[in-house]
Amino acid sequence: MAKSRKRRAKTKLVSTDYLTEEQVRFVLELLRARAAGGGFRAAVNLFLFELLVMTGLRCCEAAGLELRDLPCCHGKDYIDVRAAVAKNGRARTVLIAPVFSRHIKQFVDRFREGCGGRIPLLINEAGNRIKYWNIYDRIKTIGRLTGIGWLHPHCLRHTYCTLLYGVGHDAFMVQEQAGHVKPETTKIYAHIGDNDRKRQVLGLGRLLTP
Repeated sequence: MAKSRKRRAKTKLVSTDYLTEEQVRFVLELLRARAAGGGFRAAVNLFLFELLVMTGLRCCEAAGLELRDLPCCHGKDYIDVRAAVAKNGRARTVLIAPVFSRHIKQFVDRFREGCGGRIPLLINEAGNRIKYWNIYDRIKTIGRLTGIGWLHPHCLRHTYCTLLYGVGHDAFMVQEQAGHVKPETTKIYAHIGDNDRKRQVLGLGRLLTP
């Protein structure tokens, strides 16, 4: 039996590791247009893309979500990532924006029944819980539809962390939200601040311009 290869930790992100805000908006626009037709699969794909971009959840964590983990069921402003589905068994809560809480409720009201309990959030057309490979295939399909051929679920996790760091430049916040065990893992997202720092230094340099 072949030994599984351990993923090498990244020390720097390149442009194909994450989406820019403009690219996220482009993908969302296309997915919303497809979901407007009312099809179940298109609606799930749109919600899945939103979920991964707005929470940074890993594939296994997204697949393991149940209705009891959601704001519309427990009344809080976060998603519960239970130890049973979290990487390394480290449970955490992921704060989410109110607008995404509303999107979750709309999705649950339309496609899922009940609240709380062990009812899976994401299911396929056969009514079964979505698996890791199914999420991977769906995101790769979205990449092909949008012309972003290198898109995959972990790219959306990088996107979330990069955009979140860009909002407040708070590496500890990103670490907590993403569930990184080591702070070193989060440092790769600090690249987003490089241009901001350069602009600030250039602005200071204008003090010496006659």
